[in-house]
Amino acid sequence: MRRVLSLQSRGTFREDVEIVDAAGRLTRQAHEGTWLYDGTNLKRKYTSMNGEPPSRLRLPFATFQISFESANEFTGVDHVRGHRIRYRRLGFDAAP
Repeated sequence: MRRVLSLQSRGTFREDVEIVDAAGRLTRQAHEGTWLYDGTNLKRKYTSMNGEPPSRLRLPFATFQISFESANEFTGVDHVRGHRIRYRRLGFDAAP
């Protein structure tokens, strides 16, 4: 799986995802929402999942406690789900 996360200065984001299954089939997804960094946590609220509004019963949020390894890279931990992530800054033309 590969994700490209674009954080806009106005507080919105777009996340493009490519998933390759065991048979080699490619699935692409595109999600959008709002984001906030509080000095410790990068918080994202999804408002669109593949062009559809998310379920009201299970609103998707993602919160990662992040630490910067360099000006172009950070790591994060989702303490609720136990996920670890690593993001690197890419050029404006980056695609999943």
